[in-house]
Amino acid sequence: MKSRIDVLNLEWTSGSSRDRETATLICNYLRYMGYSVEEKSIFNYYYYINKYKPRLYFNTAPIGALINMKAYKYANQKGIKSVTTSAEGNFTGDDLRISNIFWGWNKEKELLEEYNLLWSKRSRDLVVKIHPELKSRIKVSGGVGADRYKIVPQIDRKKFLKKYGMEQYQKIIGVGCWDFGIYYTNHARHNQLPSTYADYLEKLREARDFFNNILNQIIENHTDILFLLKEHPGVMQRGIDSGIADTEKFSNVLILQNEEPIMDCISVSDFWVHFESTTAMEAWLMGKQTCMINPAGLDFPRTTVHKGNPNYATAKEFQNAIKYFYQKGVLPGFEALKNKRKKIIKGVYEWDDGLNHVRVGNQIITVLNKMDEQPVKRNETIHFILCFYQSFKWLVLPFFRYIPFIKIADYSLRTNFNQENLKVFSEIRLSQQKNYYRKLGLSKQKLLKVYAE
Repeated sequence: MKSRIDVLNLEWTSGSSRDRETATLICNYLRYMGYSVEEKSIFNYYYYINKYKPRLYFNTAPIGALINMKAYKYANQKGIKSVTTSAEGNFTGDDLRISNIFWGWNKEKELLEEYNLLWSKRSRDLVVKIHPELKSRIKVSGGVGADRYKIVPQIDRKKFLKKYGMEQYQKIIGVGCWDFGIYYTNHARHNQLPSTYADYLEKLREARDFFNNILNQIIENHTDILFLLKEHPGVMQRGIDSGIADTEKFSNVLILQNEEPIMDCISVSDFWVHFESTTAMEAWLMGKQTCMINPAGLDFPRTTVHKGNPNYATAKEFQNAIKYFYQKGVLPGFEALKNKRKKIIKGVYEWDDGLNHVRVGNQIITVLNKMDEQPVKRNETIHFILCFYQSFKWLVLPFFRYIPFIKIADYSLRTNFNQENLKVFSEIRLSQQKNYYRKLGLSKQKLLKVYAE
């Protein structure tokens, strides 16, 4: 009997979120292939790494947050191997920006994992150009987050509308909002803007108001259509920063931020509208048409996503597009951009076959199969102290959270991870994954031949 588990995955949340969706697809696949896997909260990483002594440690984005990086380094110090993925895989910009995205919180810029898996060959080429010495350890797995749009069935629209008391609507237009707030000097993240945006700030500020006015006009003129406005998860001033101020006064508007996953919002919409958003790619993967309302035009720095959408820069153009869609079933100009959308998806996700999590899983299996069984290294004294302190915060301090002078910074993060909820979520996804494998006629033997490159 093995005394150690094969893989330990530590993440921030137990419910549906970007990283949880990715992690659970991969962990489920490894379990399906017979490997022992545990999924736990990263906020008690010392305890879990010491308890399970995994042969391999896995986190979806170790460079994405300081605590992720600390857990990743601690596992490495214990002699535990790791394979990593990228949470943000659409690399763009100059060499400095690409290097910053690739290394993130890894300030020493030292690759500790066996393999670093990026979303696309395009992104790998950009990184290898800067760091040619890493070529053999950087592979392409595809964007795992894209898999769920193939694997997970779209939700029941009637149930969704009933949940919000809006069953009377037969038509729904979804709007993925941009966070315009960052373009204002009083915004906390204003200084993080790339220098390339400096010449366009005033234009973008004006675009917010134009976008806002167009939406208000269209909503007021189409009382028979429900407008589902999905704000960015990180928006600080809801409404105004999203370019949807005053829309809440209309009865045919549903404004959501974190209440529903973006996938479900796209799923129930007839088509998806945005100013500029990578959610358009998610809509394409679900077979939904998209368009832009972008009065600013397309001549400022951005990703390539805008090239796959028709852009309606005025209220009249958008009005005509809505009328045409509900008469003909297609948005004007959308079909003509089909080949561009294929190119964009390949450049970002590489593969849209729903098997990117299999590619990551098989890379992990390759490392496990080649691994010599070595004992986990003993802790240094400082780690004993840090382990005790972290576990104390995790287990004891929450009971004192109502005392005014005690700040429990980690408590809300702790409550975001519920082991029972995770179990239910994982079982649902595993059932959907198995159904998808059967649909494609993929046995375990065939799945093992789907490689990262």
